[in-house]
This record gives sequence, structure tokens and C-alpha cells, in this order.
Amino acid sequence: GLSYGADFQEQGVQVHPIYFSELIGKEGKVIRAIKEQLKVELSIPKIPPNAKVREMTKKMKVGFAGRKDDVEKAREVVNDLVMYGHHEVTHPGWVHKELEVEAHQTRFIIGKGGSESKHIQNSYRVKMYIPNEHSANEKLVLVGEPLNVERAAKYVENAILAGDSQLQGGGRGGGEKAEDYWG
Repeated sequence: GLSYGADFQEQGVQVHPIYFSELIGKEGKVIRAIKEQLKVELSIPKIPPNAKVREMTKKMKVGFAGRKDDVEKAREVVNDLVMYGHHEVTHPGWVHKELEVEAHQTRFIIGKGGSESKHIQNSYRVKMYIPNEHSANEKLVLVGEPLNVERAAKYVENAILAGDSQLQGGGRGGGEKAEDYWG
């Protein structure tokens, strides 16, 4: 490996496998940016080919090796990618916005078979992370260029308002039941 001298360090951080594809990025873009810009080795565990990532219960160790300062910075990048879906090193110019969403409201933004979620991400060119039981961040996170994120956030807020008002008075009755079920 590279020779770092006395300053050499190895560290690890526990990450749920749902985030591994984010840390690698399309065609390895994200992991490459971290390695090249921060001069660290980054090792992401291999997931067994037949494993269903969402059904995996344990976090796994992502490892860093390099000079102490570079390793610290790489850890920060990985933690930000997991929490917010971006970091300046890997996604220059991107921002994120967190929205509070209640459990019963997520379906208004996922839609049938994920149709609404796809529509939002394609129309506004953002990534949308909807919290699940493995998420590091329990808020809904929108990520992308600032204007796109602002517009997507407005759309999501309106979709939630519309969904809730339909539940309450949409002639379907059972608004109460829905509340209890999630409460």
C-alpha cells in the first residue's frame, strides 16, 4: 500500500448496507471522489449477491486508511452522505432539505408502486430519501441543486396537505381509524 509514515491511521464506521450503493455512486463516482480528493483508502464490505439489503438487520464496517487528517475528513464525508445524501467533496454545489413527515403521510409521496416518488425525483431532478426502519435520518430528505430542492419541497408539502385533507373529509370516512392505526 501507500506509505504514510507515522501519521498513518485506520478507522471504521458502522453503516447500514442500504447506504453502500450511495457511498459507491454511479459507476463508482462517489467512492472515487473520496479516494482521489482525500487520498484515503476506503473499503466497503461486499454484500452477498442474494442478500436483500432492506432485510439485513446489522450495520457493517466501512473502513478508512490514510493520514490522520484525511481519515477524519473522509469519516465526515461518509457520515454526511449517510445522513443527508451529499457532501461538497462528492456532490459539489448540492444542498439538502429535511421535512418532517408522519408515518401515514409517506404513501402520499411514494404513490402506487413508487410512481409518485419517481415522478418527484424525475421532474425536479432531486433525490428523495424516505425514512424507513434502517434510516440514519428519520426525516424525509431532498437532495440536489438549491432551486430544484426548493421546488421539490413545495411539491411534497402540497402533496402531504392534499393527502391529509382527503383523509379528513374526503367522503371516505375512516379518517379517525387511519389516525389510530398509525398512532
